[in-house]
Amino acid sequence: PAAAAAPAPRLEVAYEPVWDVRAGAITTYLARPRRVGPGGTACPAHAGSPDGDDALAELDALALGEAGEVLRELLENRFRLFVSVPVHVGTLSQAGRRGRYLERCRALPGHARPYVVFWLHGLERGVPAARVGGLVGLLRPHGRAVLAHLGAADLDPGSLVGTGLAAVGMDLPPAL
Repeated sequence: PAAAAAPAPRLEVAYEPVWDVRAGAITTYLARPRRVGPGGTACPAHAGSPDGDDALAELDALALGEAGEVLRELLENRFRLFVSVPVHVGTLSQAGRRGRYLERCRALPGHARPYVVFWLHGLERGVPAARVGGLVGLLRPHGRAVLAHLGAADLDPGSLVGTGLAAVGMDLPPAL
């Protein structure tokens, strides 16, 4: 008899609080898609995923949709918090994926948009500043700000000046 296949990990969005030191309060939640396997073990949904840009676009859409729902509920209950949503360059690079993602962006209620912050992932060395500016221009009408996340060896953050990004976060090498 054939062995039963292991159940596929379920996808969910976890929210990581960010403490604002000046305000002395949590002001932002980072939406983090993750895969939850048997026994409740979780890992970032994009970690080790060989599935490519289509799979990342689905994760980005999941995070945006879930974050939109959470944000809608927070605002209805008079909580004013920011929700940071990851979006990958690959999601915005292909017309079909970009269109589907921007459709989700347009579905966000207008009163919620000032509380959405997009985190752009997947910028690689050599990406022209004009291209980054174009990606920012796609997202900016749908949220408060666009930030970028860089890997330790991806880019010099100084090359992103003038692109419209509000901030850049970076992975640091382990030696630091």
